[in-house]
Amino acid sequence: MASHTSRRCPLVCVTVVAMTALWTSPAFCSDQSASASTYRRLSPLWGFQPSRLTRRPGTSDSSRLVQVSRASGEDKGFADLQRILRVQAVGSGRGSFILEMGGIRILVNPNLEGSSLQPENVHEEFDYVFLSSEEPEFFHRPTVNKMKLTKVKFVTSQKAGQELAKMMVRNLAVLQNGPGGQCYLQGKDKAAAAVGVLSAPGSGSFPWEKQEQGFIFVNLETGAAVAYEAFGQFLSRGASSNKPDIPEEAYQVDFLITPSLAEGAGVAAGLTEKGAKLQAVLRLPGEGPIQEEESPMAALDKAFGGIDDDPDQFLNFLKDRGPPLSDTQLLMAEANGPPVDLLCARMLMLQLPVLNLQVDSRMLPLHLSKELAAVATQLPDIRWLGRQILMWCGKPQEDLWNDFAVLHQSQTTDLEITGHRGYFGEKALRFGGVDIILRTLALFQADERVGNHGILDIFSEPLHGRFRSILHFAPRTEFFLRPDNFRRYILPRLDRDRTLTPQQIANTMLVMVAPPQTPLKLEAFRLVTERFGAFLAASLSDMAICLCCTSTGWEEVFCNADIRGAARVLWHLCEDVEAPAFPAAARGSRSYAEMLLEAQHLHLVRNLDDFELELEGEDAQDPLLVEDYSFTLLVQRCVARRAFENAGLQLLCEAVGLSFTGLPEGAEEESLKQATEEEQRAITALGLTCTHLAEDARASKRSRES
Repeated sequence: MASHTSRRCPLVCVTVVAMTALWTSPAFCSDQSASASTYRRLSPLWGFQPSRLTRRPGTSDSSRLVQVSRASGEDKGFADLQRILRVQAVGSGRGSFILEMGGIRILVNPNLEGSSLQPENVHEEFDYVFLSSEEPEFFHRPTVNKMKLTKVKFVTSQKAGQELAKMMVRNLAVLQNGPGGQCYLQGKDKAAAAVGVLSAPGSGSFPWEKQEQGFIFVNLETGAAVAYEAFGQFLSRGASSNKPDIPEEAYQVDFLITPSLAEGAGVAAGLTEKGAKLQAVLRLPGEGPIQEEESPMAALDKAFGGIDDDPDQFLNFLKDRGPPLSDTQLLMAEANGPPVDLLCARMLMLQLPVLNLQVDSRMLPLHLSKELAAVATQLPDIRWLGRQILMWCGKPQEDLWNDFAVLHQSQTTDLEITGHRGYFGEKALRFGGVDIILRTLALFQADERVGNHGILDIFSEPLHGRFRSILHFAPRTEFFLRPDNFRRYILPRLDRDRTLTPQQIANTMLVMVAPPQTPLKLEAFRLVTERFGAFLAASLSDMAICLCCTSTGWEEVFCNADIRGAARVLWHLCEDVEAPAFPAAARGSRSYAEMLLEAQHLHLVRNLDDFELELEGEDAQDPLLVEDYSFTLLVQRCVARRAFENAGLQLLCEAVGLSFTGLPEGAEEESLKQATEEEQRAITALGLTCTHLAEDARASKRSRES
């Protein structure tokens, strides 16, 4: 949506009730104007501000970086209350949920069957009850009838208000279907923010459909806006309504609450086309169609690219349309589950770009959203790390753990203290995820050593437990091995006398997972080779000796493992015969080919021992059991991928009766490679030229025809 910093909310000029609102109690909404703060341009709720915590101990304020500012005392509690934005699905209805906004608690379309909430106590636990439709799916009479109707404050749509008025309620506000349908609400707590409610078109844009209303809830202090329509068709199907006098806020909503992702996808796309920048879409729980009879337009919508009520399809829908729609988060509420904090999604959108961390448009679990938002916005805390493996032993049950939340439960992390700074930096690099590491790097100056051992802790920790630890730290390792991330975060912090490349790190990890003789080891092996891009290095210059004292990859595989293990390594390295040939720096010499010949008559398949079965499960078996292994096929794979130099390949082919023709090597190979690259560039340039000429010809033809 348009930036909150530049938006003025017209709601502040609205009278206490809409023209058609029927107020039967002066206590329902006090007669006072919105606070002066609602007239001002709203400032961002979260922002990195100068803080002493980013200073290195002993340095002046002029060298400090940026960090989230700290609210203090009474002001902090007041601000926190006004920023609340949570949704909790309750009871059994498709649209039954609690909306907490700015300290005001609103019970929407309550169906409290199956909930711990008691209808008799609703007036005590909530500021308002909101009914958006008179349909039984949303106007649950058994629940409403049990409420103390003389004490509950109701806000309703026009049709729901007509039904509720028959029940002799005392406090009732009816929102007209149109520009006059608006009011603002105040909570019991005087510190709560005022909440504006506006009516907007809903489902039923065609003559055969029932007319429904959509609604916008706006926090008048922060500007956060939430859209909701009972059947999921806010501003009609696909947000396509062109009715006059649609409120401006309808196209400036931050969040969309929907009972159906099938409807929500079209609405999100329609709102985005009209200028909205949705932070998140929250899907309410419930299965099956909302209406008994599907609209004639539903089948047509699906035929033209609509989706089912499915999270995966929804996420793909967002991704296909690119930013800003692809940046929208998907949140899923659970029936009678914990509250979903919508601001977590908003905090991620606002703060994580400051940390240069891109969040994909994918469904975030609630706990993950909260953790990421805390890391992005709160002061550094060693307890973020939680429970981590300190020492990798043979079996998971034998590992030694550190629980940082317990160890430091009554302590505060203060980066002004040298000991805290070193300890936090080291533990964050060793055990933290991408988010914590990036936040940590933002707190340390570029020329400052992070932790006690420096930036290489990011890569040394995954090596401690071999294949288990490499799998455990795979996401963050892959992130920092990407060339652009490596240049940005790792290279500037390396010691000046040390050179290191992602390729060297990946090659070193490869020897830690060889040979791949169990399912988990094979998984780690493929991770390192396919995703990290590792190869079997023939030179020490292609190994990260600073991370692990090792020899070349070929020496490690052939000299430290038995020949069976070496054959396994080459079998899996060369399994994709269509892949590019090994680079020259990854080819084995003739001496290694001679050693490999010892495996020609060996049986490689083995039974997993008791230790391996206990570690990987009783059903685990040697991966080669499902492979059509033979030494001849191994040689053919090696030839296809050029795993050895010509002399070695010639020796292996002669041993199994295959013919072999030597391929260019050395300077000749390099010159052919350069020539091929030049030819490819020439072909690409020619293709672009042809494309432009064809476009010019079509444009000329259209001009003549017109």
